[in-house]
Amino acid sequence: SSVKRVSGDYTIQSLGASDVVNVNSPFVNIDGNLTVTGNAVLVGNINADKIFNGTTSIEIPTSSGNANVTIGGTSNVAVFATTGAYITGLASVTGNVQAGNLRTAGLISATGTVTGSNLSATGNIIVTRTSSATSLPIIRFNDANTAVTTLGANIGAIEWFVNDSTGAGARVSARIQAVYADTNGNSNLQIQTGSTATPTTRITVIGSSGNVGIANAAPLDTLAVTGTTYVSGNITSAANISGANLITAGLATVTGNITGANLITAGLA
Repeated sequence: SSVKRVSGDYTIQSLGASDVVNVNSPFVNIDGNLTVTGNAVLVGNINADKIFNGTTSIEIPTSSGNANVTIGGTSNVAVFATTGAYITGLASVTGNVQAGNLRTAGLISATGTVTGSNLSATGNIIVTRTSSATSLPIIRFNDANTAVTTLGANIGAIEWFVNDSTGAGARVSARIQAVYADTNGNSNLQIQTGSTATPTTRITVIGSSGNVGIANAAPLDTLAVTGTTYVSGNITSAANISGANLITAGLATVTGNITGANLITAGLA
């Protein structure tokens, strides 16, 4: 190798492809710019205030200070070509978070919108309303469909999932969900439980009428119960009780008429 000077510049020139240029000095000071057309491979650390390319930069303006990342691309997007990004402290976002999976064992604080497929947390998800807030805290399931094609389709649910290896195995053991009730986008609310792969609807609330069905998926009355109903206390009705048999060992107080086939009581009617 040789060192030569061309028009006032010093050029370090390697003669072979495997030749190495060694600078045997503990410090190398460059007062101007350092331009590398190939790759720069460092074994140690880079001690610098700012790394930039055009309008995109990573800057640490003060010693032991914050790292400011400025992205000057057309979409202002930071691209991480990796399988995950791990943050051990606080992630505070003032804009939108758009992703597939957002998983954390710590705290996610966002003043904007968190948009993605799954939000998975090993801790609690807490929604707090401050005294200065003008509206209630809301967890919203936003349906983007502009036309209803399948009645009864799920449009949002809260699920409880168990992973036991016995019995029915891993499954949804309980669910509260809203399903399409009509082509106008109105919904019915269902409460489901079960020990099979698919939970069974136990309580249905009809969105258009407010009727509640217990083991009745299409209640035609304010309260419709399919099956046996047990009441340990009194049953008081200001209107009529219509049915086949009213069997009680306690007190039935009715100010209206009782219409049916049989009235059987071991006490006082």
